[in-house]
Amino acid sequence: MKNKIIRKSNDLVEAQYGMTLWEMRVFLKMLSLLNKDDTDFQQYRIELKDFIKEFELEKNKNAYKLLKEGARSLMTKIVVLSRKQEDGTSELFETPMVIGLAHNVNTKSYIKLSFHPDMKPYLLELQSRFLIYDMGNVIKLPSPYSIRLYELAKQYAKIGSRIMTVVQLKLTLGLEEKYERYT
Repeated sequence: MKNKIIRKSNDLVEAQYGMTLWEMRVFLKMLSLLNKDDTDFQQYRIELKDFIKEFELEKNKNAYKLLKEGARSLMTKIVVLSRKQEDGTSELFETPMVIGLAHNVNTKSYIKLSFHPDMKPYLLELQSRFLIYDMGNVIKLPSPYSIRLYELAKQYAKIGSRIMTVVQLKLTLGLEEKYERYT
């Protein structure tokens, strides 16, 4: 697989959201289609054949159905971001991640989606405080949580360690209502 670079702001990495594996795959693929020089979003076309090859899904006969369902449910996902205000206080900002699903009814060969305009400061024209990694590093990870954990750890790779409480981690991963016992 040719290097597919993922870029996102640290604020988005640390934001609160949960996804299924198929939603995460669609989101990652969309992120890989962004160019670092982009100044605006477009409608991103995800070709089924490329998606199957990149995520090694050759044996999955339901790939198109799952891709489309993942994209559809991704449109309902809300990301909760913490933003600093001019007066020094923080506010929580909630926004959808993606909008506008289109898919080919006849050939079932692609889907098209766009990022929500509110995602611009977290994905485009990133100058500082952002994470960059090769999508190949997370392709084989078995769950969306392992991908998010990779991103959270990768942010602090140069520092060498990161400390989060279990409560913080569950909130970040969208698991605040699950796993009362984490042992």
